[in-house]
Amino acid sequence: MSQSSNMPEELAGQMPRQHHYGVAHVILPKFVLEHGMVFATFALSGRLESVLHEMWAEAASVVPRGKRVAPDGLGFRLFWGRKKQQLVLITFPPPQKATEAHFAAVFFDRSFKARYFTLERTVSEASADATVLGEWTAAGHANLGGGPVADPEAFVKAVGRLVRVRRWKWLRPDQYADQRSAARIMLGMDPE
Repeated sequence: MSQSSNMPEELAGQMPRQHHYGVAHVILPKFVLEHGMVFATFALSGRLESVLHEMWAEAASVVPRGKRVAPDGLGFRLFWGRKKQQLVLITFPPPQKATEAHFAAVFFDRSFKARYFTLERTVSEASADATVLGEWTAAGHANLGGGPVADPEAFVKAVGRLVRVRRWKWLRPDQYADQRSAARIMLGMDPE
């Protein structure tokens, strides 16, 4: 058998899992880019965790049982920038295939315009732990080059460089889960 006839099998081994890829690269970016304010409201109200799990379950419903991915590690954290920007860090179940995301970051500027970034697993002869930064826009996916180590803090810093925010303050759920604090954040005020 010639080497070229083995190519589809070799590529199939590197294809991302449909369930994992579908949430991180299709469902979430589409929702964020079309309904950014709704997404922000879910995050600020503390309901985003259950919304993420609902999206994960919905995506599972169209994937054969043996190909579904458990939502282990699915969650979020909220960060506040010094110039009233916000960043929602989404953690995914550990990626196993190229292009599956370790994390996504939803960045909101002061006007609540949303941007959606990913830190993706990639294939590299140099490192088994190689990553690539990506961004989804209305026009599609952009590869932004090599990414940092697959660590939430390193990813948040990398996104900060892209959006020109040097420092992020992690907000504990008790700092935004009540309506007063959430309203302050939506108005661009420090949540205290």
